[in-house]
Amino acid sequence: MILVRRLPIILPLLFGLAVLLTRPPMPVPDDTTLDPAEKERIIKKVFDDIVKTVEPPAPNPPRLEIADINDWAQCQPDAGLIQLDESVYDICRTFGEDSLSALAAILGHELGHFYLHRKQHSACQRRARMGNISNIIRQPKPNEELEAEADYFGGLYSYLAGYNTLEVTPEVMRKLYKVSVLSDVLIGYLPKDERKSVALRIQDSLRGFLPLFDAGLYLSLARQYPESNLCYDYIVKTFPGREIFNNSGVACALHALQLMGADDAKYVYPLELDDDTRLVGVNIKEGIMTRLRRVTDPKDKALVNMLLGKAEASFKKAVAKDENYGSAVINLATVYLLKSDYSDAMKFARQAMKVDTTLKMRALALMMSGIAQEMNGNHDDAKSTMREAEESARQTGAKSIVQANIAVLEKKNFYVPSGPDRGGKEAILGIEPNDTSILWNPTFKYSVGGNHGMKLIYKGFSIDAYDVYRVEKKGSWAQFISTRDSYRKKTENGIAVGDPADSVKARYGESPRVVHARQGSYYIYDYSKIIFLIDGNGKVRRWIIYSVG
Repeated sequence: MILVRRLPIILPLLFGLAVLLTRPPMPVPDDTTLDPAEKERIIKKVFDDIVKTVEPPAPNPPRLEIADINDWAQCQPDAGLIQLDESVYDICRTFGEDSLSALAAILGHELGHFYLHRKQHSACQRRARMGNISNIIRQPKPNEELEAEADYFGGLYSYLAGYNTLEVTPEVMRKLYKVSVLSDVLIGYLPKDERKSVALRIQDSLRGFLPLFDAGLYLSLARQYPESNLCYDYIVKTFPGREIFNNSGVACALHALQLMGADDAKYVYPLELDDDTRLVGVNIKEGIMTRLRRVTDPKDKALVNMLLGKAEASFKKAVAKDENYGSAVINLATVYLLKSDYSDAMKFARQAMKVDTTLKMRALALMMSGIAQEMNGNHDDAKSTMREAEESARQTGAKSIVQANIAVLEKKNFYVPSGPDRGGKEAILGIEPNDTSILWNPTFKYSVGGNHGMKLIYKGFSIDAYDVYRVEKKGSWAQFISTRDSYRKKTENGIAVGDPADSVKARYGESPRVVHARQGSYYIYDYSKIIFLIDGNGKVRRWIIYSVG
């Protein structure tokens, strides 16, 4: 059971630092005259996406039924059922590219009532009505509080599932009320105007916390792992979800790898990879992989040990919340390898194969076992296990990482050229990413780092459709400027919102890094300091320019 607190609440950061392997949201179909079976498939996909984000994972999630119920939606806790009127899909389709987000706003709200209020209303039906007064229920809590809680739940988990409910919810409500026959005042339920007011208030409150989500995400993409981890630490105090613990562990492990040299980190590890596991720029010569830093300072080694210990603790918390969470299990095996605990590394690699039976996880787990065998002095066993891993990886995205580690094992060469980054100096409306003058009178300020002294400054520009985020921490800083979906200008190389991903590659070159998250796929160009978000339709949704110092 999830308890959604009354305001304020902090959105958890659900970005998987290259290990939370999630698919981008489903592409929006162009055909508005879909047959009923296809409509049902799309609705259930959105429903399932939201259910999967619920923390802790629900043992008995509700079923979804699409039917002619003369209501927007109907939650029946006793039956474990949520019903959606078949006409709602057609209303949501009027939102075009935001149609799936409109669906998510409605389904998320009803899921909020199911998860938050079913104990209170175990013998009741709670309806989002279209004029059926006979089903109105008197609630133990004031209706305003119940609706606010459900709005928060829906907005939170729908956003975590990758849907842009924050911007569409007010308009969704307006359209639903417009087509309904709901009277202005009903006994036991909020009047229309009050209900709309609650929705707007919740959306404004959620909007106040989204900058924390975005800043943590952008810091991760820019490889500012210490600052990103501070965001995770801040968020997990309010939302101790499995993926938050997993992401915190990954940020710590990646930070540790930045400080480790070839003697301490000889291999390529799963948490370093993107979803398609392309090892662009990885250079292995005669079995030795080039890394950017070497540990030469005892303080670095102490910091590495601390970071690996924290990563281990975070991954254990993630597994404790869900023992079938394969990403956290394989990450735990990785940390044990980095700590030279080969027995536990192999133990958790085997466990990862049990909880995730995909060929990709099998390949990664066998690879980790092979590395552990080699580092423990069992070279022949390691070669055999690695070849088994290679066989499993042939039809998966893990092929390159296995081949790279075989090259390390057999002291051979491995290199994937990154290709030219054809970008240049970028700006948004003439504003460069290190310009602090635009942060005068910011929208929000946050103290995130506690004793570390990190703060986040955010300012949103609704009319010009962009946002500015600046993170400062004891002499260092990072600043990001992100366009919104409605931004209509172009990048310096002529890319606009809605352009296909192939156009980005043609103008900027093949992306050295691609990170997949719930919002879509991020194409990261480190040289140009620009990041493109590609949506489920393979088109540019927005871009971010950044600078660090």
